Amino acid sequence: MTVLFEPSTLPYLSCKHIMERFHPVIVQRAVFKDWHPSSTHLDTVFFEDLERVDFLSTPGNIGDIYSGFLTTLLTDHRTLLLAERTDGNRLWNGAFSQLRCIEKIATNSLSLLIIKNISCFLSEDTPHNRRSWILAKAAEYLNIPVFFFARSPLPWRFWLVRGIEERQPQRQHTHQENIKHEEQAVADFIAINNAQYEKAIPTAERERFHKRHRKMWSWRSELKEICNKKSYFFAMLKKRKLYNDYCKLATPVQSVKPRISVFLHRQPERTSLPEGLFYTQQWLMIRELSLAVSSEWEIVIKEHPSTFLKDDFNPRYRDTNFYVDLAELKNVRLASLDDDPFSLIEASQIVATLTGKVGVQALSRGKPVLAFGCPNYRGAFGVFQVSGVQAIRKALVEAKTLCRFTIQQRLSDFLLSVNKLSMSGLIKHSIQEEDIYSRDVMHNAELKLLRSFFSNEFLYFKDK
Repeated sequence: MTVLFEPSTLPYLSCKHIMERFHPVIVQRAVFKDWHPSSTHLDTVFFEDLERVDFLSTPGNIGDIYSGFLTTLLTDHRTLLLAERTDGNRLWNGAFSQLRCIEKIATNSLSLLIIKNISCFLSEDTPHNRRSWILAKAAEYLNIPVFFFARSPLPWRFWLVRGIEERQPQRQHTHQENIKHEEQAVADFIAINNAQYEKAIPTAERERFHKRHRKMWSWRSELKEICNKKSYFFAMLKKRKLYNDYCKLATPVQSVKPRISVFLHRQPERTSLPEGLFYTQQWLMIRELSLAVSSEWEIVIKEHPSTFLKDDFNPRYRDTNFYVDLAELKNVRLASLDDDPFSLIEASQIVATLTGKVGVQALSRGKPVLAFGCPNYRGAFGVFQVSGVQAIRKALVEAKTLCRFTIQQRLSDFLLSVNKLSMSGLIKHSIQEEDIYSRDVMHNAELKLLRSFFSNEFLYFKDK
């Protein structure tokens, strides 16, 4: 059984003993020097080589599947969006040229999987750049299972999931953890999400906010960034104009109508592309909501704070026309950037998002959630994974009948069940004592999953 493994950000030294024992085929970007075959002595393919016409000889039977796979790949609009995200849409590299590059990666991906006789593809994260995305899609087209590690609804715990779209968590066959510690961690996590918003957000977001003295815009912080990175100057000017335009369009939320609060994702990010499914462009989600609700509803939209707090603003993904169009939709209004998200949740009947962690925060407060993407909490009571106007209308009717207390109680049961499917990355056994969103916690959990996967590899196929 030959495993194709994409380690991505996992350091080789941490994985060395696993790699030396099981000898998977590695697919990795050349920039990760510690995974170079001269050091690992493993059969290694560089993603960059997938774009070379002369990389692999095409197997004789590839013509039977080539056209079908390419058609499937290109009819998914996320393929072109990922290509544009990876390389940008420059004058010399527009969508027309990127299409040729996509074809080369697709052909080489099919050839690689067939020539190496790959049994499954394992990735450290959701495939979300054009090369890993196309390789994973090629694997599934050939009925080769695709597995990857993903953050569970409990941020310090990660699970192994199967399927790019299905994202089905896999039962862990080696699992020994302190049950009492984990039960306490779940209780603490729910309590944090019922406290102040500032305590519930990731440490990095909180630190960015504090550096700006709790202001959404800080000229001092922006000028510091320009001193460190002069190329940021023009992007900063565009971000400032966008910030001003949003503030002008935002209005106080005072209506007594039943409310759906929509929390936008910062883009581009994995949580919307590709995990947002059809709704990667969030305009599509809000348009469908506007078409689905009657005049008795109000849709309140709040922009993600990191759109303006981070220093890597990209005007390709947000412009003034986006906010203007939103404000002109029926029953839609933009919330102020200063509005507290938890207060908006409390004042809402329903919360809508693609895949955001705001979904768990809403469930913690007894609010139903409309999920337009594929969030890690989609199996929880009170979550409606919707697609299309009719599905939204049906979910709204059902959501009205749900009891707040029942949603909260069932969330606790759901999160406790997550423990049986996931691995903890905590070192100190308390979410109060370490940063549960840190890379160290992530890698610690992923290494546990990696050992479990290779030690019990055949069982994951047997389970299916």
